Amino acid sequence: MSITPWIVIVGLICVLIVAALFLAWVLGAILQDYFSIKWEKQFQEDLVLAVKNSQPTWNQIIQIAASRNVKNERVYWILQRVLREILTGRNADLVPHKGLVEDYISKMKEAEPFEGMPKEIRIHLERLREQLPAAPQLMEPLTSQIRELLSVNEREQKQQKYYTVGGFFLGIVGFLFAGYAYFYPYQAAQPISTQSTVAPEVTK
Repeated sequence: MSITPWIVIVGLICVLIVAALFLAWVLGAILQDYFSIKWEKQFQEDLVLAVKNSQPTWNQIIQIAASRNVKNERVYWILQRVLREILTGRNADLVPHKGLVEDYISKMKEAEPFEGMPKEIRIHLERLREQLPAAPQLMEPLTSQIRELLSVNEREQKQQKYYTVGGFFLGIVGFLFAGYAYFYPYQAAQPISTQSTVAPEVTK
């Protein structure tokens, strides 16, 4: 066997190894996203039931979230989602407890106003909060806007990750097809040649 086929074989093996490692990473990320969504949904169900039945304190809400592996910055968005369900009338059972949900959101903003933001942004916001006497009221629209931008950026990063995964596997399929075509080149069927019979010349 010549050197060139060995290079192709080694290249295919390396590509398969990289593909296997990349697939393991992708599956891990997908499973992490799946369980995060599942836990947040379970926490929201727990939150709704707790507000209806026992009106827990803010510390108890944080404890429920911790038992569901839900981070504090996600608690803020889930509370906003529950409040939206109340205001839009989709959850009429929680209408009597609207003030309690709003109180949770206020305490979340007061205790951890910059939770979930990048460290570089949090440093500047904390300095502004120390310098401005009315910082909480003035900075609330800014922090809300930053949270929205971070949420949009997170969704775009997830979409980009899926696009990258799709492009990577398309490249793998193309490389494997090229390797297959190299080792098993296509040979067109040769038509059966019919031998024409030439009449012998008649000698005079």
